[in-house]
Amino acid sequence: MRGIIGHDAIARQLERAAERGRLAPAYLFAGPPGVGKTTLALALAQTALCTAPHDARPCGACRACRQIERRNHPDLMLIEAGRSLGEQDATPTRARVIPIERIRVARQAAALSPLEGQARFFLLRNAEDMRPEAADALLKTLEEPPPRSHFLLTVLDPSLLAPTLVSRCQRLALRPVPLPEVAAALRAHAALPPEEVDRLAHLAQGRVGWALQAATSERFRTQYEAMRERLIGLCHAGDHDRLAYATELAERYERDRRALDEPLRVWATWWRDVLLAGLGRDDGSVHIDLGALARAVALQLTPPAVSRYLWRIAEAARLIAGDVRGHVAPDGLFVDAARVAPGAAALWPTGSVNARLALEVLFLGAPRPARVA
Repeated sequence: MRGIIGHDAIARQLERAAERGRLAPAYLFAGPPGVGKTTLALALAQTALCTAPHDARPCGACRACRQIERRNHPDLMLIEAGRSLGEQDATPTRARVIPIERIRVARQAAALSPLEGQARFFLLRNAEDMRPEAADALLKTLEEPPPRSHFLLTVLDPSLLAPTLVSRCQRLALRPVPLPEVAAALRAHAALPPEEVDRLAHLAQGRVGWALQAATSERFRTQYEAMRERLIGLCHAGDHDRLAYATELAERYERDRRALDEPLRVWATWWRDVLLAGLGRDDGSVHIDLGALARAVALQLTPPAVSRYLWRIAEAARLIAGDVRGHVAPDGLFVDAARVAPGAAALWPTGSVNARLALEVLFLGAPRPARVA
């Protein structure tokens, strides 16, 4: 498959299924943001709808391949939060959910014959954004899948979807791409100094899509660096600044459920780098350009303290990920709230998960090393 980096086994599996005309009714592409889920799903649609000979598919040059690349092929429908079916060129809004109406339209279209190709494809990006009733409607379709219609779902983690829905899909887990392959992709697609290739390859953590965007978009890179600098600066900040940032992130989360993905990833990897530095190791570090700062911070803390805080970051991320599903918060969150923010837990219903509370507890409870000169 064209443009697939680091997922060769999955790509070959899908190519064989397409060549034999044995594609599953639904595929679930799971993995972190930027790892290549949407790219692989679109490559599958290209392989199936390409008009070139079988051994040359996808060719990337025929009309069908070009239309799929532009996401406007008549037999490809894109479904995501903030985008209406049939509006493939529209810019998604910041709506957080995929309503049932979009799934209903997809179900109706799936019952029809393909318009140009041999099959129809329905790409549901971030399927965890579906409302429960939308997921139920999709499940009904997958229980009796229409012939020649295929649903391609992308998701951060299968646990964010109902088990019954997951069971109707063929699961494809996209693992982080090895560092050398990410670096090779950067060298092939961007003219960067070797040290910058190495830095971005480490920051990407196996996400080729993220790495290429960081390498080719100055705006993306500038925004990321500003966010990282501000986050790491919180290590030496007081309660006021920590609470202000927690509030800002919570407000972003209300508009966009994925607004916390990268900040929490940066926060977690930074403290992991500090832990590694405290253990006298630098292999596996992510922020390789900040190694000296990580070592200086590590000198002021104990590895067990940093390790415990890393567990709290993971717990907060898990709670926030389950927020819209009404998961019940463990007592530990409210014990922490009472300890680091007295009275804060009383502002929310007992047992409920709230992103703002989780973020406030997370940042207020972070280790507080002295500022390093």
